[in-house]
Amino acid sequence: MHLGYVEIGDIRVDAIDGGAIWMDGGAIFGVVPKPLWTKGTPADDENRVRLSFFSLLVRTGDATVVIEGGSAAHQNAIVRAYHKADEPRLVSTLATLGVEPCDVDFFIPSHLHFDHVGGVSTADSKSLIFPSAKHVFERREWDEARNPVPINRNAYLPGDIAPLESADILLVDKSAQVTPRVRVDWTGGHSFGHQMITVSPATGPSLIFVGDIVPTSEHVSPRWMCAFDTDPVLTYDVKAEILTRAATEGTMIAPGHGGQRPILTVTRDTKGRFIPQRVDSIAPMPQ
Repeated sequence: MHLGYVEIGDIRVDAIDGGAIWMDGGAIFGVVPKPLWTKGTPADDENRVRLSFFSLLVRTGDATVVIEGGSAAHQNAIVRAYHKADEPRLVSTLATLGVEPCDVDFFIPSHLHFDHVGGVSTADSKSLIFPSAKHVFERREWDEARNPVPINRNAYLPGDIAPLESADILLVDKSAQVTPRVRVDWTGGHSFGHQMITVSPATGPSLIFVGDIVPTSEHVSPRWMCAFDTDPVLTYDVKAEILTRAATEGTMIAPGHGGQRPILTVTRDTKGRFIPQRVDSIAPMPQ
């Protein structure tokens, strides 16, 4: 589903809700008390919340870039049923925007968990969705995805990762300028090799896809984070730095799974708290 678009200088960024998976709210909000997080994110009768497969289509004039691939396409049927996982709809939405899979020059995920790359290969794991695209992974994330530590094994599915072996891969060590307008930088925190993606026009504020450092727009507080972050202290520090930059410079933020403010700006109140504000041209996601 197309949520709308923003123009930042000479760049167009389209926001896409590619379906969703329903995950345990306690896992998504960690130590935050349930009475607080349910004010903005309702849970179902099994304590699950809707977590969108959120993607951005970035057209810079010299490159077509897809950020995030979503989906739980390679989970087994029982797990998919429990999580009420939608079928991938990234490709169909791109088609409505005039973009075919072969048109994509770069695919850049924030990390390689199943809900961020499950939709970039076919359900049988035999073919890549974006066959002509360079796939941009942080080196440590790629290493972890192929040989995860035991606690991470459920996040990196063989059916997601094996097809990526045949991709044209650009491995990044910490930071790289992927195109003149698109940059990636390692953040860590949520996963060992988690990266953020910055889209910068020739002039004016940038847009940062922050991935699961800020999982949804309802997580715009340094203390609100997932229960399964590999390094919550680092998540806190990186998030505080990004939000401070956004409040100071007018940078736009795109959370990893969107939320009620899929692209947002940030201000600070008199107590120094970060206050998210939805960019009006981008519709809220369903709940």
